[in-house]
Amino acid sequence: MRDHKVSDIFDTPVKNQNGGVQLTETSTEPHATFGARAATFFREINISGIKHAANSGSSIPRRVVWMLLVLFAIGFMSYQISERIRHFISRPVSVKVSLEHEKSLKFPAVTICNENLIRKSEARKIPGAEFLASYLYPPLAAFTGDNDSSPPLDPSIYNFTGVDWKGTYIALSQRPENMIRKCIWSGEECTSRNFTRTWTDMGVCYTFNLDLPQLNQTRAGASYGLQLLMDVEQFEYLALSPTSAAAGYVVLLHEPEDVPLMQDLAFKVSPGFHTVVGATVQRRISLQAPFGVCEPSKTLNRYSQYSLSACKSNCQADYISDTCDCRLPAVPGNESICDPNKLLTCVFKAEDNYIKNNLAAKCSCPLPCDEVSYQTSLSSSCFADYAMDVFSDRMGFTRDYLKGNIVKLDIYFKTLSFLKIEEKEAYTWLAFWCDVGGAFGLLLGSTILTIVEIFDFIARNAFSGQLKGGQTKVIVFTGNLKS
Repeated sequence: MRDHKVSDIFDTPVKNQNGGVQLTETSTEPHATFGARAATFFREINISGIKHAANSGSSIPRRVVWMLLVLFAIGFMSYQISERIRHFISRPVSVKVSLEHEKSLKFPAVTICNENLIRKSEARKIPGAEFLASYLYPPLAAFTGDNDSSPPLDPSIYNFTGVDWKGTYIALSQRPENMIRKCIWSGEECTSRNFTRTWTDMGVCYTFNLDLPQLNQTRAGASYGLQLLMDVEQFEYLALSPTSAAAGYVVLLHEPEDVPLMQDLAFKVSPGFHTVVGATVQRRISLQAPFGVCEPSKTLNRYSQYSLSACKSNCQADYISDTCDCRLPAVPGNESICDPNKLLTCVFKAEDNYIKNNLAAKCSCPLPCDEVSYQTSLSSSCFADYAMDVFSDRMGFTRDYLKGNIVKLDIYFKTLSFLKIEEKEAYTWLAFWCDVGGAFGLLLGSTILTIVEIFDFIARNAFSGQLKGGQTKVIVFTGNLKS
């Protein structure tokens, strides 16, 4: 090993007045000039290529080439990171679809409405019921073009003061005991008492399995579901139906808390046919903001529980209330129920305007965060002759009556599995930082900690207060030194 003299390490010795030798050392660390410290930092930092660009011992062309490569890598890395930032800010969502198997499934609520809202026999007993029928049912002229067939609508000749309109609607609707001729649930007999009166956009209807707790279907197949034999009672029909010219029932499968939008979502079953409805369950789980649009805290002023159908009904009801200062009987609220006069002069026009101007689009009705829906597949066949004979003997109806009025309906789960559709956060914070670290490692051969090193270097120099000049150390020896 080479022996170092004092003069190799220190500056020229100077004797002090006490006989000792005073040596001075000028150091560039840690208080060297900023340029020198920066050069040292770039030679030591963990970024591939930059130490070659900062090496003063290399030729200028070589340093320029390395500097260009480093700048290109930094530019491309910045582009990659900015693209990842934009992707992260967009809050992407992935959808996971899975088939879940259960030992039993909650059976849906089944709402059933007769196509006829007003029974002819009851309409004759209520004063002014013919006017009620005339505004509930479209005039024949709407279908035939014959204006002379339209009955006159003059509400002024009727006195509707003090009329209980909700009670009137109930009195005019079909009785559940007349509707349900036979009911079987999972092999056990049920009756019309298992049905709950429900107000819908088609008037008074009846719902099976509305009250909690819900019934469960424990095995798949028609024998373990709901089997109904229903009577349409066409002899009670008045003129034309307000929704169609058909006879039969309108049926909707839904969750108990959902508002049944019969005119928009339900399917129809016809008399004289055996209709089989196989149902499957679909559950959708949506994300909240900022990834999704569902709002778990969303509330409605007319319904206690939020659902998409309840929100749509609530929105239209608020518009009618603001326009006509009344509400339809199917909608909860504190307003008075619209009488025939308001229906004719205001409500019908308001409903047309609501639809024509697409005012529903202005309503804030986000998807529920957890929503269950039922997908149905229907098949039907007409009654066989021998079945008609059996029904005729047991029910006392003629074959013609059976063809025009009796509906056999089976509703069941085809499988005890349900389709689960779940939204998930597609790009997490961890994935973002992994991509940023990957860009650093691939293009610069560095890591996230390299950024920490850069900030540490800046901080140390910014707050040291001594960015220029060196520091002189004074060391005093009292003995003799060999030069």
